[in-house]
Amino acid sequence: MEIIEEAVAKAGEGELTDELIELFRQAGLCSLWFFEKRILGAYGPYNQLTDHLHISMANFRQRLLAPGAKGAMFVPRSCFKTTVGTHGADTWEIVRDPDIRIGIVGATKPDARRFSDVI
Repeated sequence: MEIIEEAVAKAGEGELTDELIELFRQAGLCSLWFFEKRILGAYGPYNQLTDHLHISMANFRQRLLAPGAKGAMFVPRSCFKTTVGTHGADTWEIVRDPDIRIGIVGATKPDARRFSDVI
């Protein structure tokens, strides 16, 4: 991860080379956290994600990709559960597999629609 952090620092200094772009692309495909924090981080609520809470949430959500895996996040309101687990994670899955089908369900139809509109 040190190499990636050095690359992020160089990119911030304007040293964005083809090699760094490829490194970011590969890291974004492999890590939900990197995708949300470093690639989507410039947009919307993703710039508010923190290492001390959201990296664990992203890693948990990424582990749910295993066949047969099930899980639920019990975190207080306004902790970006939907951002990490739905918007960001589903966007990441679509980037990784554009042919994937994803069902988004909410307590009400407007909630589900609002979640899917972000993606």
